[in-house]
Amino acid sequence: SGIDYEEMLFFDDSRDGRYGNCEPVSQLGVLSVHCPNGLYEEKIWTNALDHFKEWSAHKTPGTIIEWDNSITTVKAPDPNERQKGEVKYINRQKRFGFIKYGGRGTNDMFFHFNALPRGENVEEGDELSFTISRDSRNGKDAAEN
Repeated sequence: SGIDYEEMLFFDDSRDGRYGNCEPVSQLGVLSVHCPNGLYEEKIWTNALDHFKEWSAHKTPGTIIEWDNSITTVKAPDPNERQKGEVKYINRQKRFGFIKYGGRGTNDMFFHFNALPRGENVEEGDELSFTISRDSRNGKDAAEN
């Protein structure tokens, strides 16, 4: 479209998780609005415009206007910080899995077997230490070694 991300306002009914877009879009520098019941009243739109005026002064990536009109800023993961978690699910046939880590506010982290140290075998329930990087194929976060 030729419009800079920081000039956009994004509305979505799902904040995060598998189908949520507010968090990943906000990390691009777009001001995101979480409206779980949709744009059902004009107040959602006008509140978002008011917040956009304030936000435009600093344009902090990761900013989300929540459904209750509060503001949340999601911190991008530090690629140098090691995380610890437990393998929650493995699909050996497709060579990927998910790691449960962090507190309630974190999603399970995807990993592909290619990101494991050579020859390492993992099982559900294993503890892993990993860093978070951006998967170049789909633009989402993924666990690495």
